[in-house]
Amino acid sequence: MIMSFGAPIGAAIGALTADRLGRKPAIITASAAAILFDCIYPFAKAPMVLMCVGLALAIPIYVLVALLCDHHSRSGRGPLLYTLQKHSPSVGPQAGPRGAGVIMPTLS
Repeated sequence: MIMSFGAPIGAAIGALTADRLGRKPAIITASAAAILFDCIYPFAKAPMVLMCVGLALAIPIYVLVALLCDHHSRSGRGPLLYTLQKHSPSVGPQAGPRGAGVIMPTLS
């Protein structure tokens, strides 16, 4: 239940940081945070620590969901993260975070 609060928090952070930091630095920062909390999560033993680390893990995942979906929807209006020759509109970097966005609420 607590981890599910990471979705709106992460999406809000992603929406706010996309324009302020730029998409590339925000994606790199959110990815690094997700990796860090993912390394800590399996070693959390106490239930309260597990919930807090789980929430901290869900937030950067949803930041990535917001950033990468925002990138895909803005491809005609703003600078592209990747050139059009490097990705297809139907697949690409948004596939992983979208899958995480579907799976995370069912696991929490």
